[in-house]
Amino acid sequence: MENSTEEISRINESSGSELETAQLTNEALPEEEPAKQSEKSRVLGILAIVFGGLGILLAFTLLFGLLFGLAALVLGIVGLVKNSKRKRPLALTGFILSLVALVTTVLFLVLYVSVGHQALLKWEQGLPSNGLTTPSSSQSSSEATSSGIQKFVADNQASIEQMKSGFGGMISDVTLTAQGDNTAVYTLKFGSSVTDDEASAMKQAMDAEKSVMTKELAPELTQMTNKYGILNPSIVVVYETADGTVIDRITVTSSSSNATT
Repeated sequence: MENSTEEISRINESSGSELETAQLTNEALPEEEPAKQSEKSRVLGILAIVFGGLGILLAFTLLFGLLFGLAALVLGIVGLVKNSKRKRPLALTGFILSLVALVTTVLFLVLYVSVGHQALLKWEQGLPSNGLTTPSSSQSSSEATSSGIQKFVADNQASIEQMKSGFGGMISDVTLTAQGDNTAVYTLKFGSSVTDDEASAMKQAMDAEKSVMTKELAPELTQMTNKYGILNPSIVVVYETADGTVIDRITVTSSSSNATT
């Protein structure tokens, strides 16, 4: 009896110690588990911050900005869920950076699309239609040519008096005007003392000297093209009597001046 009683007591003591050990183990586990979860959440948060930062820096590439932004978003969400009972500043920061990276990537995408669309419109506007220039380019070219002939006329007004004096008083007036976009017209008016016979003789002399005049006006034609940007320029010299009757009209073009040289 005594032996059985001692054996029972030993069994009870061993069972009690096992219970105490199990209780201690159960008490330690809840403390170790949150620590591991907190460490995992910290690592995920750091990775989310790194990927979020890379996503912001590489947002202009679109592809890498999107990839790093999505990776940071997933890691940030997992880090927030892993340790939901404690503060998660790193995971929260990574989550915010991921959103910034994704938004920045979308903004760059919108910017690229807008710039590309504007460039395409400008390119289409500059294309010729059916072999002809567009109205805008044709209009701008016409305006440039028109302003060129007007500038040529304005710049050569000072030479009119010199030309007038070169005729020894026979010419009473000399004018220089623009005709169209590429023609300059010199009008030389003789004085009232010129008779019809003299006018007829002058016409014959002018006809004989057309080749000489063409050579003399060739430098002005070259200047009209090179300096003033006038395409296919021409110069017309008109001789009139005092009452406005045209004695002779000589037209000099680039092709005619080249033919006489």
